Amino acid sequence: MKTYEICSKCANKRVTSEQQTKEQNESCTTTLRATTDKAIAFGIKFGGIEGAHHKEWVIDQMLRILAGDKYNEIIKKACEGEDGPDTYYWECGVAP
Repeated sequence: MKTYEICSKCANKRVTSEQQTKEQNESCTTTLRATTDKAIAFGIKFGGIEGAHHKEWVIDQMLRILAGDKYNEIIKKACEGEDGPDTYYWECGVAP
């Protein structure tokens, strides 16, 4: 019987570490590096634009790149607090 765990690098389900192959680990590392590089390049390209509303947009877009399918879940948790689910708000900003 196979057991599974969540890869800490790419968040994909994979066979447990004792059954993993070298290729699976390299694939996860490559995926993580490519995603990180994309977010960094985006931040460098647009991060110097003046205006807090534009910087909020850059941060939001970088988070979308890094979070992938988990973006909405992350934002929901970020807005939760002592006063309920809408204690805080997430500002998506304005594209330049």
